[in-house]
Amino acid sequence: RMLVLNPLGVALSHYTEALLHQLADAGIETELFSITEPSQSGKSRFQWLGAYTAMLYAAGRRTRKRNSPERVLLTWPVLGFLDLLMMKVLCGDSGVVIYHDPQPLVRSVGSSPLVAGLVRRVKKRPGTVVHSDEAAQAMDAVGLTGGLAQVPHPMLPPAGAAKDAAFGGQSGKRPRVRVLGQYKADRDIDLLKSLAGRLGPKCDLDIVGRGWPPVEGWHVDARFVPEDELEELIVSSDTIVIPYK
Repeated sequence: RMLVLNPLGVALSHYTEALLHQLADAGIETELFSITEPSQSGKSRFQWLGAYTAMLYAAGRRTRKRNSPERVLLTWPVLGFLDLLMMKVLCGDSGVVIYHDPQPLVRSVGSSPLVAGLVRRVKKRPGTVVHSDEAAQAMDAVGLTGGLAQVPHPMLPPAGAAKDAAFGGQSGKRPRVRVLGQYKADRDIDLLKSLAGRLGPKCDLDIVGRGWPPVEGWHVDARFVPEDELEELIVSSDTIVIPYK
């Protein structure tokens, strides 16, 4: 039985839903614990960290019992590599932490080489999971490959008749290709211009997200997108492009 902890209840709702689906397909019984991040709840970061610690503690009380069959899976490391120490202290040897970006775009003290060196000293530390070669290489660069597993990113099956046809399918409509999410300096604008030249004649190309500049060949809707609309944009897209350098 897997206790799945989601500290980003809104931002990782789709990811967590897909993860639970994949675990169920593998015959693993799950129970979800979730809290909402400060940007959505309106609470302070310290309140959020307190709720996160309480969530870890509650899961640990169950998994540290003698002969407990339950394990803990953390979907996002709130404090970088420090989460491995917290998981060890509060949940014992039963925990696994998923690292999506071991080298975060935004500076994080908890993801520094110094913290990684401290964590390396811990014997029998919790397991770690990544979803890409690049993430595995980043973990290797800081010496945290012990107990590391690389697995595909969880995905939900296509929803409804809109996904019956493959990309470029048979519905008679032009496939819709989208970029979703706010603009960051690490976005690859040149790649998007190149894709527009290749896909523009046969696809509708949209960028939806806060802060995007005009991009040649793409229709840009530069605004913040609420979670419910984002879900609809994902479902109604034929392909999602995630353009990072």
